[in-house]
Amino acid sequence: MSKRKIRVIAKAKSDTPSDNVKMKHAIVEAYFEIQDIKTKNKKQEKQKWQEQIFGTEKPQPKSKILCKLVNAWSDLKAFFKLLFIKQEDVLEGLGTVSLLKLILLPIFFILRCGLYVFSGYALYFTFANKAVWGIAIAFFAFIFARIFRIVSLEIDNMKDREYLISIFSCVMSFG
Repeated sequence: MSKRKIRVIAKAKSDTPSDNVKMKHAIVEAYFEIQDIKTKNKKQEKQKWQEQIFGTEKPQPKSKILCKLVNAWSDLKAFFKLLFIKQEDVLEGLGTVSLLKLILLPIFFILRCGLYVFSGYALYFTFANKAVWGIAIAFFAFIFARIFRIVSLEIDNMKDREYLISIFSCVMSFG
C-alpha cells in the first residue's frame, strides 16, 4: 500500500492533525495494520492452496492404529501429488521443509536407537563386572536418548524453514 493511503488512514485515526507525535503513532499503527492484513491474506492463500493440492482435512478415526494408517495413506497420496505438481502451483518452502525433515528424522532416530543400545550394554557391563559407575553412564545415555526423541518429535511438527535449515547445518557440521 502506498504512503499516501497510510497517511489517509493515519489522519482518520488522529484526533488532532497538528500534533506530530499523535500523527506518527497513527502512521505506525496504520502500517502495522496493513502488514497484519497482508500476512493474514498470505496465510489464507497458502491454506487454500494446500486444501486444493492435498484435499480436505484428514479423517481422524478413534483407534490409534487406524488413525496412523489413515495418516500414512493420506501422506502417501500427498507425496505422489507433490511429485507431479505444476510449476505455477508451487509455493515456497514446502519441498525444502519436507526434504530437511526426511534427512533429519532418520539421523535422530539412529542416534536415539544407538543410545538405547549403549545404555543397555552399559547396564549389562555394570551387572557383569559389578562396576557402579556403569549405572550412571547408562542413565545419562538413556536421558540423552529421550532428549533425541523429543527433538525428533519437534522436528516432525516444525514448519519454519529457516529454523530447520539451521538445525540441519548444525547437525551436518557436527558430524
